[in-house]
Amino acid sequence: MRNHSIDILRLVCAFLVILLHVGTAYYSYTEPIARSAVPLFFMLSGYFYSGGVKKNLRKTSWILVAGSLLYATVNYILDIEEVDNFPLLKSIVAFVLFNNNPFAYHLWYLAAYIYVLAGMIFIERYSLLRISYWAIPLLLVMGILLGKYIESVLDNTYYSFLSRNFLFLGIPFFLTGHYIKQHKEKLLQQSSKIYLGGVALFASLSYAESGWLGGAEGDLYISTVFLSICALLFTLSCHVKQEGIMSRIGRKYSLHIYILHLFNIKLLSIFVSRMPDAWQVFYTFASPVVILLATWCLIQLLRTFKLIKG
Repeated sequence: MRNHSIDILRLVCAFLVILLHVGTAYYSYTEPIARSAVPLFFMLSGYFYSGGVKKNLRKTSWILVAGSLLYATVNYILDIEEVDNFPLLKSIVAFVLFNNNPFAYHLWYLAAYIYVLAGMIFIERYSLLRISYWAIPLLLVMGILLGKYIESVLDNTYYSFLSRNFLFLGIPFFLTGHYIKQHKEKLLQQSSKIYLGGVALFASLSYAESGWLGGAEGDLYISTVFLSICALLFTLSCHVKQEGIMSRIGRKYSLHIYILHLFNIKLLSIFVSRMPDAWQVFYTFASPVVILLATWCLIQLLRTFKLIKG
């Protein structure tokens, strides 16, 4: 029987990604927790991984191409430049080696997932799964050091894609989710209260790290790793048998929300900038919910024209 709590977690993660990407008056308060969203997406992919790599590769590749074309078009029409506006050769290198998408930064996730799936082909072909598990801590440490903890050393030369890529974020969290699936029965013998306590503890430590690092760029705090793991284990231990609206949206559209939310952020930022100051202040507080609802409406519109299945 399907555990619909996992689908609820998918929707929560999609909303946390919106919190990361839209400017709010309370960003510093939500950022430490929201950093767990993408690690959780990768862990969920690893948890449900059961082969069928070639089909997933084709599907994800088409989504990546379509998403890149969409944002390339939007950027051209709206005359928007991405933050990392590199020369052509540097953009190609950044994309090929580090999954950095030149048209929309958040699409790095899709390229990284493609690389992770390709890596799983290699791992399974040569029976390297157990050895790969041992590589998880090393890859995570490198991701943390090259992310939040190296900015103070490199200052303005820091590039987020050095840590935000398939190698230092995608593979270790994907394998962590796969490991949890393999040892699910033993791990879920523990009380859900233990994992809930872990969520509270590591959420608090994430805030502490955020204050200590002074808002450094990068995707991972040390606590993010443990917060994400505890959040997944807590979700798995809370078995929701009946599907509700949140689980239905999470199951069917969390990926669509992830891909399309930045489209609405770009459009609404232009629209809101022309509104009275009072409305702009309101938007800085309500923007995550506004973006979520606007993205949901966009998804329904695309469904109407059969551009999205479901």
